[in-house]
Amino acid sequence: MQFKHFCYASFFFALCSLQSFSQQQGYLALPCKANLSTAPLKIEAITSLARTRLNSTSAFQYPVFIGQYYAPFQYNISKKIDTFCKTEYCNSLFNIRPVFFYYQALIYDFGAGAGIKLSNKITSRFYWSYQISLGWFEGQSTRGIQTGVNFLHLLGVNYTIKKSFSLFLHGGHISNGHIFGTNGSIQDFFGLGLSYSFSKKF
Repeated sequence: MQFKHFCYASFFFALCSLQSFSQQQGYLALPCKANLSTAPLKIEAITSLARTRLNSTSAFQYPVFIGQYYAPFQYNISKKIDTFCKTEYCNSLFNIRPVFFYYQALIYDFGAGAGIKLSNKITSRFYWSYQISLGWFEGQSTRGIQTGVNFLHLLGVNYTIKKSFSLFLHGGHISNGHIFGTNGSIQDFFGLGLSYSFSKKF
C-alpha cells in the first residue's frame, strides 16, 4: 500500500475513532459554538528524516527541516468559549487554521507554500491533526524532490506541554498528485516538531 493511501486510511480511521470517542464522552449530545476569531502568533519547527520512493531500497536518511508560521486567526467549534484556557486549542473540539511553510533538505532541496491544518480533540492535551498545503519546490530528483508545484501532507498527533508549547509527532508526504504532471516529486518523511504560541492575540 502506498504511503498516501496509508495517510488517507489513517485520516478516515481517525475520524471514525473520534466520532466513537465523542459519543462515549457525550460530546455530540452537547450544544456547540462555532467561532471565527483572532489567535496568538504561532511558529513551528519540524525536523524529519526523509526517503524517496524512486528507489525501492531507499531508507529514511535525508535530514529535512520545515518551518511554519500560522495565520493570526482560526475557526473552531467548541462546547464553550474558554477565555482562561490552559492549552493551545482552548479545549475546542475542532479547529481549522491557515499555515505557511518553508521546506529545506540539506542545501539542495527547498520549497515554500501555504495550506490549512485541521485539528480534532482526543483529550484536553492530545489532538490529532492533518495538514494539506500547496507550494513550489526546487530540488534534485535523486532525493525525491523535483522542481514544480507539489502537495505537502502532514498527519500526526499534537501534545500540548503548556499553553505556549506543543510537541508534534508526524508522518509526511510530498508529491504532485499526478495533477501537475505525470513525473513529479515523491518523498516520504517522519519526525518531531515543536511549536510555540505567543501570549498576545492580534
